[in-house]
Amino acid sequence: MDEITKEEEMFRRAEHAFEILNFKGWFGYRRATKIMGFMFNHFLDAETSQESDEEVEIRPIGLIIVGDINSGKTTLATRFLTLCSQQWKKMEKNRLKAWNDFNLLFYEINAPQMTLKRMLAGILRKFGVNLDDKFINRSHRVTLINNLVFELQENNVKMLIIDELQNLLTSPKEEVGEIFIGLKALTNQTNTRFILLGTHDAIRVLRNTDDSQRKAGMKPWIDERFTILELPRWKMNEEYIDLLKTIYAVYSQALPEWDILCDSSQPSRKGKKIINPETAKLILELSEGRLGKILQIIKYAAVSTLLDNRKYITKDDYYQVFNIKYEVTNDGKIKKTPIKEKKKRQKKRPKKEKEK
Repeated sequence: MDEITKEEEMFRRAEHAFEILNFKGWFGYRRATKIMGFMFNHFLDAETSQESDEEVEIRPIGLIIVGDINSGKTTLATRFLTLCSQQWKKMEKNRLKAWNDFNLLFYEINAPQMTLKRMLAGILRKFGVNLDDKFINRSHRVTLINNLVFELQENNVKMLIIDELQNLLTSPKEEVGEIFIGLKALTNQTNTRFILLGTHDAIRVLRNTDDSQRKAGMKPWIDERFTILELPRWKMNEEYIDLLKTIYAVYSQALPEWDILCDSSQPSRKGKKIINPETAKLILELSEGRLGKILQIIKYAAVSTLLDNRKYITKDDYYQVFNIKYEVTNDGKIKKTPIKEKKKRQKKRPKKEKEK
């Protein structure tokens, strides 16, 4: 067997690094599994209520998934969409109707200064209804709401997931109030279940917008019509250690030929990786308990080890994650370069006028 040249080895490590960076596996940790079960039962309830011939007196209850940025809310929702389509196809032979692409809709509020009309028009585009800006601006909100209600009912939409609610915080207070009224109207006029994803600040703003309920001494509409599920930051406990074990297990299955996702302080016992408490604590501190950052730290530390042709991750790799950026060179190689901290410009003091 021919010896592998340094150039071939370099390309091989680069390919492995690309695979690690692009790996999008699902980490079925306990907290996510519980919420996913709640969401799926919620979805089946929507189907049951739509199939029932009896009038539904109580309007559908929605879900709100709350968590900090990088807490895994969007990943949870997209995984739910995938699983629902798979489970539905298995179950449709029994009592459920055939699956179609409109049974579940996902909409992301990704534009700053969002307005109700723009949000409604964005959801309508999911159905192929493209409205020009002139029509959107001159239309009354009721017209757009009625159009969307028609599409939701016509296409048998059982669940609508609206992500990134925190982007509403950049909108003027009046527009947030309009969006609140729009959401209220949609949930009142359809049997579609709504799942809202956002930060605590976004939910707080929606609560404060509900002036009529508050003045009447009643619960805010959000609390009456939605069940709130939280994705809190991770803490140093057994559940967090189980999360790290799950991450390492998924990576080792997807990337079986590499043993670099275990650092040198983590010995193996009968083929099982042992999570070192010091390493776990370090990752937790660097990530501030955010799931997205935990995954980023492990990924980038592994890539750093690969590019340096080392077998184990070290603590320095974890520390340097946020101080390194990865670039692809013209010849297809991955290059890591340190991120230079921007020096703060000092304000020049005004020169004192010379006394005459």
